[in-house]
Amino acid sequence: MAGGILFDLTRKLLEALISLAAEELGAAWGLKEEIDKLEKTALTIRAVLRDAEDQRNRNNHQVLLWLKNLKDVLYDVEDLLDEFFCDALRQKIVAGDGKLKKVRLFFSKSNQLAYGLKMAPKVKAIRERLHAIAADRDNFQLSDCPVKTPIEIRERDQTYSFERSEEIIGRDYDKNKIVQLLLESEPKQNVSIVPIIGIAGLGKTTLAKMVFNDEKLGDHFELKMWVCISEKFELKVIVEKVIEAATKTKPERVLQLETLQHHLRDSINRKKYLLVLDDVWNDDPEKWRNLRNLLSGGARGSWIVITTRSELVAEITGTVPHHNLQGLSRSESWSLLKQTAFKEESRESNNSRIEAIGMEIVDQCKGVPLALRAIGKVLYKSTEAEWVKWNKNVHKYLTHEENGIMPILKLSYDHLPSHLKQCFAYCSLVPKGTSFPVLDLIKLWMALGFIQPLSEDEDLEDAGYEYFKYLVWRSFLDCESMDYLGKCWFTMHDLMHDLAYSVAGEEYCIVGLKTENVNGRSRHVSFDAHLVSPLEIRNTLLRATKVRSFAGNMNLPLFLQYYMAPIANCKYLRMLDLPGSNIKMLPHSTGNLKHLKALYLSNIKSLLKLPSSLPRLQLLETLDLDWCSSLGTLPSKTSRLVSLKHLQLEGCAELDYMPRGLGKLTRLQKLSWFVVGRTTGKNVGQLSELNGLNKLEGKLHMLGLQNPIA
Repeated sequence: MAGGILFDLTRKLLEALISLAAEELGAAWGLKEEIDKLEKTALTIRAVLRDAEDQRNRNNHQVLLWLKNLKDVLYDVEDLLDEFFCDALRQKIVAGDGKLKKVRLFFSKSNQLAYGLKMAPKVKAIRERLHAIAADRDNFQLSDCPVKTPIEIRERDQTYSFERSEEIIGRDYDKNKIVQLLLESEPKQNVSIVPIIGIAGLGKTTLAKMVFNDEKLGDHFELKMWVCISEKFELKVIVEKVIEAATKTKPERVLQLETLQHHLRDSINRKKYLLVLDDVWNDDPEKWRNLRNLLSGGARGSWIVITTRSELVAEITGTVPHHNLQGLSRSESWSLLKQTAFKEESRESNNSRIEAIGMEIVDQCKGVPLALRAIGKVLYKSTEAEWVKWNKNVHKYLTHEENGIMPILKLSYDHLPSHLKQCFAYCSLVPKGTSFPVLDLIKLWMALGFIQPLSEDEDLEDAGYEYFKYLVWRSFLDCESMDYLGKCWFTMHDLMHDLAYSVAGEEYCIVGLKTENVNGRSRHVSFDAHLVSPLEIRNTLLRATKVRSFAGNMNLPLFLQYYMAPIANCKYLRMLDLPGSNIKMLPHSTGNLKHLKALYLSNIKSLLKLPSSLPRLQLLETLDLDWCSSLGTLPSKTSRLVSLKHLQLEGCAELDYMPRGLGKLTRLQKLSWFVVGRTTGKNVGQLSELNGLNKLEGKLHMLGLQNPIA
């Protein structure tokens, strides 16, 4: 993972240093010499990164440690530069000038000197750390290599569709066998259970979908339901999912299991149903018995189809012999590889030499469809020479793992552009087996600076959407569906999630899964407060002193008293994501998170006000308050959020007015609601505030136009 992050960190570092020079801040603070040295050292390091990454891939552990130390320093440099820019913006605001002049003009000479004296030791110390690491390059004999231009991914056919319906190869026999079982067997009990077992990536879920959607079953079952289980086997959660699948209505989270089991019985009792429980890991017989009892009310002839990797799970759950899914045959595997690697029937697909190489690759993929598709994507439109090269690489990677799947997938990951590697790694924080909104993922990437627009005019959200499409096309992500609002959701195959988890390393931590690894190197943390103890969450926050993004379900009592203190102590936070929490207000200390660039507080029905300290967040680019339906006002000095680009206020029905000075937010690109106040006042903004917002795009919902002030 080091390579992808390091290339991006050095890029952003150099861009920031160039910006400092353009603003003449280094000279104004008396730090020009140190900053010039910092830039020179960064250029030296960037030149050897490609070679260092190659050596890391050859398991050079000394180089791996060097890369880790380098990454730590680069993160610290970025934090320091962000501090520079934040302080400069604050000085500009204090000066009271709304025009975009060079910020150095807003420092008096005495202030410049004092600030330079304060920051000089920090700059020197971090520059010396970076220089020491750069000097070690000679010890590892790292060679200068040109940094490859990022792969251009936005010239693909604009008619690209996410609803990919790739032809499924080699599973008709399996499907017909299970369908016949469901239709023709005479079970002794009301509800029978057939498990489908096989190794990861073999196509268990695909087979279950084929069965689920088979036309012959359309009239046979009164009710059909699909539920993904994954690792967390929580009875209440599973019951909620089954109810939602049966009724198409999500039950209230506050309901107790006793109430839910009545709803479940009402939904399925005396109905002949088909239920797919996908990706079951639980091998605790007692937990399974409790769930089975709740599902036993269906009419005779009901079936539950389970997919699992574990034969033990199959033995515990099955009422009939399990269906053991095998790998594809050699000919089927070659057909699937050709289908993925070639554009229809091309000349290369009939090349006997390529076919011979392809059959060797097929043999190494062991009939695993996901592995075949991953290799096929890498080989798409490749030459014969490249097929020879990849054949050798496949063999090398297969020797490193017992089943050979992860190294095959790693091939695709290694050939992602560096900026997409960290985007994919971030997906490791999405809970396995769940759907996640595509737009929300893109916003998180934006907040963390992962997205590089091709030009100054390109919208970051549009660029992020292209990133997402590329990851879908490369089979890292799957676009699952659109909801009734047209919102697109994505999923990750289990094996791809495992890959993301593998490459993410210690920087990305899901509390409850990698809690023991949460430390000063952890940069991105997520959790679900319903599945993790409050003490574990609090201790995690106290250990992750340099965390940059924090996301989780925080709908817990005592949130403000118990969690916000350690959160406020995470002074390097760039992104704070707390949707649906139960808080009434944020603490004043929120204004101390000077590095914060995105604050997501959507759907917090109880939120009454924002702290007056919030406008101190001069680097804040996104403030999402959608559906904070109790929020009455915005801070009076909101105009000081000079970096703000997105202000989301949809559904803030109690909002009285917009604050005065909103028109000074000249970088604002998206403003969902504008509320015209009923009365005038020194803090009440006028409709004329919109005149200065020349970069606004998209829809703007106007409220209160009937008021006299309008």
